[in-house]
Amino acid sequence: MLCVRGNAEDFNNWATLGNPGWSYEDVLPYFIKLEDNRDKEIIESNPEYHGIGGYQSVQRFPYQDKNIKIVQEALQELSYKNPDINGKEQLGSMILQTITRDGQRKSTNKAFIQPIRNKRSNLFIETEAYVTKIIFDPIKKRTIGVEYTSTANSLKSAKVAYAKKEVISSAGSINSPKLLMLSGIGPAKDLKKLGIKVIANLPVGKNMQDHVTFNGVLIPLHQTVTEKSFKHKQADLEEYLKTNTGPLSATGAAAANLFTQTKYEEIDGVPDGQIFFLAKSSADVGTLQIRSYYDTLVAYMYLLAPKSRGYLKLNETDPIWGNPLIYPGYFKEDSDVQQALELIRKTLELFSTKSFKDNNYKLLDSPQAPCEHLTFNTDDYWICMMRNNTLPGYHQVGTCKMGPKEDPGAVVDPRLKVYGVQGLRVIDAAVMPNNTRGNTHTPTMMIAEKAADMIKEDWCAKEK
Repeated sequence: MLCVRGNAEDFNNWATLGNPGWSYEDVLPYFIKLEDNRDKEIIESNPEYHGIGGYQSVQRFPYQDKNIKIVQEALQELSYKNPDINGKEQLGSMILQTITRDGQRKSTNKAFIQPIRNKRSNLFIETEAYVTKIIFDPIKKRTIGVEYTSTANSLKSAKVAYAKKEVISSAGSINSPKLLMLSGIGPAKDLKKLGIKVIANLPVGKNMQDHVTFNGVLIPLHQTVTEKSFKHKQADLEEYLKTNTGPLSATGAAAANLFTQTKYEEIDGVPDGQIFFLAKSSADVGTLQIRSYYDTLVAYMYLLAPKSRGYLKLNETDPIWGNPLIYPGYFKEDSDVQQALELIRKTLELFSTKSFKDNNYKLLDSPQAPCEHLTFNTDDYWICMMRNNTLPGYHQVGTCKMGPKEDPGAVVDPRLKVYGVQGLRVIDAAVMPNNTRGNTHTPTMMIAEKAADMIKEDWCAKEK
């Protein structure tokens, strides 16, 4: 739920790569447009960077537990600035804003669709429907529509939705490239191997990027444990249901974030690492986690600009219904390993602060499996741990890369139209040429806002 736009240099880089209209100056109005910022001090301190009245509510959680304040105080002790990271500067620590309204998550469905779904006569929503193929006129290579299957029907009968103007894929960085490849748009060699007729030979599925994450720094809590009895949890639930406040209106310490720069970042003043803390409880059963109640903090480190790249391919056994084969390529480049090491060292500096010491924050300093054969806190130990405790950042982008026609890695042009065919756009995080420096939800919304204007411009010009 964290609201992070990324750094101005991210978007200036997109423009430099041959994508006019995507510089920070170009995209900032769309970040402002989509936002309904509900934190008065943020608006007053940076009015030129924030908006009021957009569809997407943005504000801080109404509840901040004691650990989020301890972490923030420790970061301040280490002389990190406290900027509005969605303003002029991104380097520093901040209790982040979130895509919430009054203690509730404001998903894009709630923010953009629900307010208009009963007001637009030209909007039809069908759930449990999975598009399995984009249909083209074989001569003109122009979209005719899409073939889809309703899983509500046990027979999985195929249906067709026809398009008068164009088809838009907004299935995300995994499923947009999957859909394009199923439809004949992708690496010709791979498609032919699966018996798929090639419509356009493009590097779909390549250029996959993610904020690779390490979570091997554990902090068992002592005097600041937030675990409660069932009776007190029940009281918190009743408070939340009545007022949308209390511990259940937040996610523990997750909103305390540091955006920092390692010596491996080439651009001055730009972060290449993000450090934050997630709650963990020994009482968690299976995958059930209520972030408000915990007895351990886990430091998470994102590499914001990793050099490593991955790719995805169609499932060779079952291309349509099988999950794509994902090869993320994490830590393939040694520079990413060295960058992660520096982020670990920066995290460990927090244990020297008065805030951590006064609150009895202690590092779990016994070697963990499968690296117990190595000396704790050596580089070799941390490299072993990061290779065995690697997590996706769930910020996958780039698999339908935006770029100029002469870019051999490009799938869509700067107006997000797929090369080699007519009437097809990709509008989601897959089009990002390079990842943004932070959580990708908000920049993905920005792409959609900007794309909406481009679509209107294109079709209004034609109809005139």
